[in-house]
Amino acid sequence: MVCRKVTLPDDIGELTLCRYLIKTWQDIPEYRIRAAFDKKDVKQNGERVSLRAAAVPRAKIEAYFPDAAVLRLAVVYEDEDILIVNKPSGMHSQEEEGVSGMETLAARYLAEKGEGKPILCHRLDNQTSGLLLFAKNGIAEKECYKGFHEHLFEKRYTALVKGSPKPEHAVLHAYLRREQNRNLVHILLTPARNAREIETEYQVVEKGEISRLVVTIRTGRMHQIRAQLSALGYPVVGDDVYGDRAFNRAVKARRLALCATSLTLHFTGALSRLDGKTFTVQAPF
Repeated sequence: MVCRKVTLPDDIGELTLCRYLIKTWQDIPEYRIRAAFDKKDVKQNGERVSLRAAAVPRAKIEAYFPDAAVLRLAVVYEDEDILIVNKPSGMHSQEEEGVSGMETLAARYLAEKGEGKPILCHRLDNQTSGLLLFAKNGIAEKECYKGFHEHLFEKRYTALVKGSPKPEHAVLHAYLRREQNRNLVHILLTPARNAREIETEYQVVEKGEISRLVVTIRTGRMHQIRAQLSALGYPVVGDDVYGDRAFNRAVKARRLALCATSLTLHFTGALSRLDGKTFTVQAPF
């Protein structure tokens, strides 16, 4: 048996625990999650719960699955210096301060490989899937940090949004401010105290009631793409925080339709052999 643990967010909304786990644990088939509830193999704050149990904000969840139910970590590239994985939606990039019992990509890698824990070089939101870069030693960590800090790497995302953005291509400039003690951000059009400048470029590649976008970010702030597209009037499909919950229910959007699909590395130092290398994955939507 494999135990999957997670701590629920404080802004979870009105969801059953089963629906939340189906929506967030993308790497486990829906029928496996339902079966775990049927077998009383799901605990919320230490109590076994049924299929209809409501999700409780900040609750600690433990769910047990047969080994075959949990997919292995999807490694896109690995050598002696770096590791690039395709993160599933619903898995944490790293542990959060003061929250224990959450599964992270580094922890799963360690469990599967039985060797040194990789060093996370950047983050993706819990609900965002796609390419995530780790360093495997101190030299690589320094080079990767430089690449992100100096905006040398090129990061592109694929997103589905409500509506058809106009114009079909734009570079958005704004300011992002995070709420204290909450995982929420606000988009501002003018400079303000504690607000950080952001830049987001999008290109519509398929338009309609739901449009497909390629999004390039020049800055990497928390919830940047989700919040900025929502502020523009075109929220990401499946986003129940910044988006349109009624629309998400109407189109049966079970997960956030945002995926980091392309990462191009630029190195001049110890990892120069990887300079110009581009890694890609297909969006799962």
